[in-house]
Amino acid sequence: ITRYPGVDIGSDHNTLVADIEVNLKTIKRIRIPKKDTTRLQDSETRDKTTKDLNSKLNALTRSSSNNVDMQWNRLKKTINKVCLQNLNTIMNITKKRWMTTEILELMVKRRMAKNEPTTYIQLQNSIKGKQLGTTLDTYSPWKSLWRGIHKSPLVPGNP
Repeated sequence: ITRYPGVDIGSDHNTLVADIEVNLKTIKRIRIPKKDTTRLQDSETRDKTTKDLNSKLNALTRSSSNNVDMQWNRLKKTINKVCLQNLNTIMNITKKRWMTTEILELMVKRRMAKNEPTTYIQLQNSIKGKQLGTTLDTYSPWKSLWRGIHKSPLVPGNP
């Protein structure tokens, strides 16, 4: 703390200058749980979810009201309820798009096989192969063209 005397007037006030360190509490964000939409790739889950959602939305349209806010809240609640019943919430394990459920299951098996080196290496190689396949599927726009060129060689006489 440093004290600086003021102007030459008839006052006993002095200016104080201080360096203060304040540690403020960090506010934790409330994370809204996301729905696991990757489960919709399974045809049974997709059909069940669609059927449940259609039946609940049909019941919702029959009991319509004039208030738009009430209709929106009902619609939002029914969609969230159906998603929670059929899709569950997403786990924070998957960090990349290429990590499918199959790869995650192989990772769990690999973790269990740490004491068996041959099994561990086989699982590691299969995980790497699946990763490479899914990353090529996801990130390469020319993949289908490349496969078409290399799978069907040109035969003379065929257009």
